[in-house]
Amino acid sequence: MYVMIEINVMFLGMKNDIMTPLLMVPDFTTLYAIDTSNRCGCSDLIVWEEQWEYHKRDIKQILTDGSDEFSMLRRRWIKYTEKCLENYNKLVEENDPDKDDVWFLDNLKNVDLEEIHYLKSKATILHEFESDIVWILKFMYDGKERELVYYHHANYLNYWPTRIENVSHLFVINALRISQIDNPHFKTLRKMIKERTIAPLTVYADGKHPDHHDFGEILTVKNGWWRNGTKIAKHTLTTEELLPWVTD
Repeated sequence: MYVMIEINVMFLGMKNDIMTPLLMVPDFTTLYAIDTSNRCGCSDLIVWEEQWEYHKRDIKQILTDGSDEFSMLRRRWIKYTEKCLENYNKLVEENDPDKDDVWFLDNLKNVDLEEIHYLKSKATILHEFESDIVWILKFMYDGKERELVYYHHANYLNYWPTRIENVSHLFVINALRISQIDNPHFKTLRKMIKERTIAPLTVYADGKHPDHHDFGEILTVKNGWWRNGTKIAKHTLTTEELLPWVTD
């Protein structure tokens, strides 16, 4: 008899980044997400609600298109880079290029701004439900039914909803640096990681940050804001490695 193995993923501060877990953990069953504690940087509730609608729209569009071609994320990237290049050219004419603009231009030299990121296949939306706390999206992708359980008005530094358990993959790319987990203010987060995850636990962090260069394997995944891909540090923790990591 066939028994489906549950593979649970947790993404802290996911925003609209549905591609990363699908590309990095292609066989996951349930993807839990808790957005950032400061409402995506928005102090105004109306602005936050607009951001949340944009996140939902992008997630569904990327899934059904199988790419980010028509996503708001990609359109914003193109506008942003065009503006930066315009400003840089003005600075060059004035013979006063800023070092940050030089760095940015150097990173764009071999990048196609029109590049599109792709999933393995298109997905089909099966069911959608939303309350004041959670958005649940069930979809079929690559021959397997998946579920996104997105707690959009929560704080991942606080207690996680009880449904989140048996997590074997943890994404902190948009949320924090690995070194921050030792912060005294993150005691509850350490407790949640200890109680709600299972070993071996694979952790995914921002591969561009110097803190993570020695954390694990550095991979470049064709997704996200940067058209030439996102650098992700991936490391799998055994039981022996995990317990000291989250124990006070």
